[in-house]
Amino acid sequence: MSITSYPNYEPSHGYMSKKIQQKYIAAAIHKQILPAEAHRKPELISLSASNNLSKPIQFWQLYSVLGRNNIVSIVNVFYTKVYQQETWFRSVFAHVGD
Repeated sequence: MSITSYPNYEPSHGYMSKKIQQKYIAAAIHKQILPAEAHRKPELISLSASNNLSKPIQFWQLYSVLGRNNIVSIVNVFYTKVYQQETWFRSVFAHVGD
């Protein structure tokens, strides 16, 4: 079992993150992906990823591992590649700008 020392970056709830987190957990409970008490489990609702690498990470915990610059870089690379490779995607933004 590997242990780390997260958070590498100090997370906090942003504009929509708490609301999205709550909706995601509720939907996952409804679909029986997460247990009924998931919204009360500290390891699930925490914004910091577990230091136990055998535990799953939630998308809202990524900031604590990667930080702002790495996340911005990943999103930038993703959208750059999609924009270059997918004509349908370019057409969506054709009237908006570069």
